[in-house]
Amino acid sequence: MHSYNELPVGRHRRKGKHYAPNLLSRLAAKNKFSHISQLLKQSAITTMVVAILLLFSLNSHDLAKTQLRDDHLAYNPESLSKVAARITRSESRSDSKKQRSALIARIRNKAIAVSRGETRQRMVILKNKDPESSAWINRLDNYLAGSPMSNLGKVFYQSAKEQGLDPRLSLAIAKLESNLGRNIPGGYNAFGMVAGSVPGRGRVGRWQAFLSWEDAIRSNNQFIRKHWGTSANPFNMRGYASSSSWAIRVNAIISSIGHP
Repeated sequence: MHSYNELPVGRHRRKGKHYAPNLLSRLAAKNKFSHISQLLKQSAITTMVVAILLLFSLNSHDLAKTQLRDDHLAYNPESLSKVAARITRSESRSDSKKQRSALIARIRNKAIAVSRGETRQRMVILKNKDPESSAWINRLDNYLAGSPMSNLGKVFYQSAKEQGLDPRLSLAIAKLESNLGRNIPGGYNAFGMVAGSVPGRGRVGRWQAFLSWEDAIRSNNQFIRKHWGTSANPFNMRGYASSSSWAIRVNAIISSIGHP
């Protein structure tokens, strides 16, 4: 039996216990391998990050080429049908699921490209003014020039189009009833509309009152659409006026305005 100071080399005492050299060796080896495993994990993570960055750069290049191809296919529907045919051939050849998925993904990308192309075309149409509407507005403004309702051709045109009506109809009524706002009872009523024709508005005696010229124009077109529909014309608007010659005179004004 050895005393504490007489313990041979390789044996150590800790808290009154003896540890054999083989146990110490195993503990040291375990710590060593734990340290090595941590290093391996760190290097694996670093390698994975580098690989992801590399794949991302390659995919970015491929996506750039795919975008150019999609922009071309957006205006080439025949190419889309070719890709669809490739899927059919792929199924007949019993290609792998991964290969078919890749082809289907291409179809999806082409559909998105087509949608982008149609959206760009719609944006161009919206950006550029409709030449027909501009011509109509110019003609109506020329007819309104010098009157209290001058420069309201756009309001006449847009409100009539919203109701599906001839843009000259309401203007012709304003010309006959008030000489384009020169002779009105008040309340911007250039259309000879009696009180109560438009709910929620005031009145001036027996006549309807409006908030502005714009409000009067829009309300008149809405009133015509409500009672006579989109096919309204002076000859089927019975009840608007009591004069037997009203329709003939309004129609003559419409003809004098003409087409752009």
